[in-house]
Amino acid sequence: MTYLITLLSAKQSRRIRVIENILHNKRTVTTLFWGMRYQILPWLGSMRQLERADFDAQLSQLVAAGLANISQNQVLLSSAGYQAQLQFWQHHQRPQFLKFYLLGDIDKMEKRVLLAGQVLSEYSFQNKNYAPLSFDGDELRAVKLWFHQQNKSNLVFQFKQELTTFLSTLGEQQANFLVMQLVGHKVAGWSTEQAAEQLELPVIDATMVRRDLWAGLTGFFVDKTGPMHDLIAPLIQATPLSHSTQITYELFNRGYSIEQICRARHLKLSTIREHLLEVAIFLPRKFPFQTFLSDPVMQQLEQHYQGNVDQWQFNATDKSDGQSFFYFRLFQIMRSYQEYAQ
Repeated sequence: MTYLITLLSAKQSRRIRVIENILHNKRTVTTLFWGMRYQILPWLGSMRQLERADFDAQLSQLVAAGLANISQNQVLLSSAGYQAQLQFWQHHQRPQFLKFYLLGDIDKMEKRVLLAGQVLSEYSFQNKNYAPLSFDGDELRAVKLWFHQQNKSNLVFQFKQELTTFLSTLGEQQANFLVMQLVGHKVAGWSTEQAAEQLELPVIDATMVRRDLWAGLTGFFVDKTGPMHDLIAPLIQATPLSHSTQITYELFNRGYSIEQICRARHLKLSTIREHLLEVAIFLPRKFPFQTFLSDPVMQQLEQHYQGNVDQWQFNATDKSDGQSFFYFRLFQIMRSYQEYAQ
C-alpha cells in the first residue's frame, strides 16, 4: 500500500485525474479548486515523475482489495478502505511540514543545499580537484555565485552551525536521515534506498520523509538571516501563486481593474479571471470577495446554490463572457473556506 490511500476519502468522491494532476503540478484552476476541496493542495508537485500507468495501477490495487470503488472517473474509499487508511497512518510516517510544501521548489532546494555542503566541505580541506554533484548547470552556477558572495572567514563554521541548529529541532531518525544525504570530502551521500535500509524504514516512508525534511528546512530558514537563507532565498516564494498570477495580483492590489490588467498585460479576460481565482484559492484571507460578489450577486447565488459545495452544478443562463461562472467559482471558494473555518 502507498501514500495514495491518504489522499482519498470515504465521504467525498474524488476525481481521479485531479489527484493525479495535483501530484504532477498541473496548475489549472479546475485542478487547484478541487485540490482545495479535497484538502490535498500541499501535495502539489510532490510526485512529478509519477507515470499514469503506475498511478492507475495503485488505484486498481485498492479496488481489487476492496478498499476503494471507482465510478465515473471518481474514487471513493469503502468502509474497509477507511479502516485501512487509519491503519496506514499507524504504521507509516506522517508529514510534519506540510504547511511549507508550497513555499518553493523543494527538489531544487535539496540539490542546492547538498551541493553547497559539498563545496564547503572540500573548501575546508583546501581541495580544488573534485567532481561536484551531477546537478544541472543552473544549480552549479547558483551555488558558485552564492559561494563567491559569502565572507569566507567563518563560512564553513556558520553553515555547519545553522544546519546543526535545524537538525536539533528534529527527531533522531529524521536528523540521521538528513545527515545521511550530505556529501562532503571523501563522503558520498546515501540514496533514499540506502538510508531506508539503515533506518529500517519502508522505501515509501523514506521517500516521503526526504521531501518532508527539505520542506521543513525551507520553513525553518525562510525568515532567518545567514548563509543558508542566502542560499535558498531565491527559490522561496512569498506565496504559492504562479509567477504570472503574482503579477496580476500585484496590479490588482495597485487598483487596476480586470480590464486594465488585460490591456496592461495583453492577456485575455478569461486568463485574468483565472489568475484571480487562483489567488482566492491560495490566499482566501487576503482576497476581497466582496469586491466582486456584491450584495445582489450574493443574494442570487445563495438562492441557486445551497448544501454540499461538491454537488453544485453551474446553471447560469448567460455564459457568453464567463463572468457568471467567475462569480459562481468565487462563491464556491468562499463557501469552502467558511466551511473549513467552522
